[in-house]
Amino acid sequence: MLFAVAPWWHFLPFPTSPSSRLRCETAVLRESPRVPARWQATPDCERPVRWREVLITDEDCKLQREEAAVAAQAAAARAGQPATTYSELVPSLVTVEQFLAANERAEARGRLLAVKFYSQRCRACLRIAAKYRRLALDFSSGVDCYEAEQRSARPLLDALGVTSVPTLQIYRPHGVVMLTSGAYRPEELPRVDKRVRTALRSIRERPGLWLSRGERLEATLREQSSPPSTRPP
Repeated sequence: MLFAVAPWWHFLPFPTSPSSRLRCETAVLRESPRVPARWQATPDCERPVRWREVLITDEDCKLQREEAAVAAQAAAARAGQPATTYSELVPSLVTVEQFLAANERAEARGRLLAVKFYSQRCRACLRIAAKYRRLALDFSSGVDCYEAEQRSARPLLDALGVTSVPTLQIYRPHGVVMLTSGAYRPEELPRVDKRVRTALRSIRERPGLWLSRGERLEATLREQSSPPSTRPP
């Protein structure tokens, strides 16, 4: 009976030195696909999925297009006036002081104040960005809309009792009274719009009732935001 004998080099140990591992890793890196030159100057949403540098889905791209369409409609409605950016239509709040100042401005103009609390890491929050802009446009005659990011505005979220995102809160500026607070997920959008309309109608039809209802947060918030040396004993 004949037996096949492997060549002598089959019995040599596999190279495991750092230099050999480095060569292997370098080879893997060289074999990874790169974005072709024809797509490098093209926005991610206009590229094929495999060449997108940011991990976004077709649904995310659809929402981006919706937001762009809303901006175009707003520009057309203003009949040639400069376009209003998202940050101008929905300013950001970071501190309690900024929140109180926003309430003062809204009170001086006889308006309600709405704040959307979100996180940049939250996909649901990103999906409602265009919808919140639409809400700000639809209620621009009676509501000042703001937003606060979870990480950058943590003291504000803690002061207002926000424990999850996305959340929408609506305030009556006089005395800083919270009228409503709730989840602002995509499936909740019709209900949120109804809450905003109800609050607007009620405060216009029965302003005296709203002035006597609700807990006034202004004094508490001002005390929390003031330096320790200026707080009353």
